[in-house]
Amino acid sequence: MKRPLLVFEDIGPESRRELFRFAGVSFMATRWAALSPFMWIALGVVTALAESRGAFKTSVAVQGVIYGVLLICCNVIHTLGHIVAGHLVGAPMDANLMTATRDVNIYITHGDGTPRSARIGRSLGGPLANLLAGLASLLLWLWTEEPLVPYVRDFQCRD
Repeated sequence: MKRPLLVFEDIGPESRRELFRFAGVSFMATRWAALSPFMWIALGVVTALAESRGAFKTSVAVQGVIYGVLLICCNVIHTLGHIVAGHLVGAPMDANLMTATRDVNIYITHGDGTPRSARIGRSLGGPLANLLAGLASLLLWLWTEEPLVPYVRDFQCRD
């Protein structure tokens, strides 16, 4: 298997271990997959620090951790979107491989026999799931007039 973009570790069959199965999809991990949540949280902290223009405070770190946790949630929603879309178009995902930096969708049994429209449909499932989750969050925020997560209002651009 060719190494996907932003995956820096060996993802061959011998380096994977199955964690659990959900909706017919095997969730597997590499030995470095446990670093993934820390990578997402670090990305959140770096993003919050960049937005604060270098003024590091405890509140910036907390905002960054919250942002990192939201990124993890978005990643889970994205994966579920690919799983659901794959089932809807008749070309389900075989496995989801978690690595230190990102998840990799693995399609073993369908190969070249999968129609192009099915491959496009299952590819769009992840982004569509994220868009729908974002829209639902926005509508809930508009309905309640309160941020869904503490400190979210602090992410607004400041003068």
